[in-house]
Amino acid sequence: MKTPFPQPTAAELEEITNLIKTALPDDHAMVDALSRSWLSLVAAQPYSKNTKVRRPLEYTASKIISYLKWRKSNNVPELLANAPAGIEADLAENSLYWYGVDKEGRPILWERFSLFDWKKFNGKRKVLYYTALFEGIWSQMPEGTNEINVVAMTEGIPYLRAMAYPSFFLSVTKLFIAAFPDRLGAFSAQTTPVVTAVMKILSPILPASIAGKMQFFTRKAHVEHLVNEVLANGRADLPDFLGGPAIHDPAVICSYAAMMKAANEAMVRAAQSQPRSE
Repeated sequence: MKTPFPQPTAAELEEITNLIKTALPDDHAMVDALSRSWLSLVAAQPYSKNTKVRRPLEYTASKIISYLKWRKSNNVPELLANAPAGIEADLAENSLYWYGVDKEGRPILWERFSLFDWKKFNGKRKVLYYTALFEGIWSQMPEGTNEINVVAMTEGIPYLRAMAYPSFFLSVTKLFIAAFPDRLGAFSAQTTPVVTAVMKILSPILPASIAGKMQFFTRKAHVEHLVNEVLANGRADLPDFLGGPAIHDPAVICSYAAMMKAANEAMVRAAQSQPRSE
């Protein structure tokens, strides 16, 4: 696992864990279930107050504590236990789902915004669906896989309808800033008027750790980027809605359980076939 700074030692990881447990005395089981490779990833990032040094252990612990508190206050365990209850309409849209992995074995989240039901759009419910997707995929990741790759299809979004929900775009972005530290590995999208307008809203709150991973392309350039830099099997994995041969199976993307199972299997295969750098 490549990181900007040296990963914490076993003793440092234990110190981080103990700091978290001290702050959350009733949630030791939840702390023990955290991926140690993800904790190492979070700890090995540049410190926001001085990017020339690694994050202090206390700062790393504070980010994880904030995530776990957010998780508990938003009833995430109950959301996952009851899924797909409450998210059936979003599943049926075929507009937001995990499918396949990238060249680094990270799961790909496909955002097909033109398929959103903008006439009946419910931003709060959609954020709940994002939460279910993100939290579900964390639980499916094999040890050593910690990040995701987001591919956004932004053509065909009705400008006036989409721009009527700026709080929705802010809420999804804040999930990564506050709730899911260092989970975004890459993001790519097509440049459109809606994207330009949304980025003007988001730019003031985007930390460099997220902004630096976002890339924007014309449609043709985006397809080339996906084939050459993203999709594990190149053009063979390019979906039919982008002119490729791959079909995203409705039986998988419309079922929460099937989607998570397929994502786990793809990540495990990738992890087994790719030597990971330490």
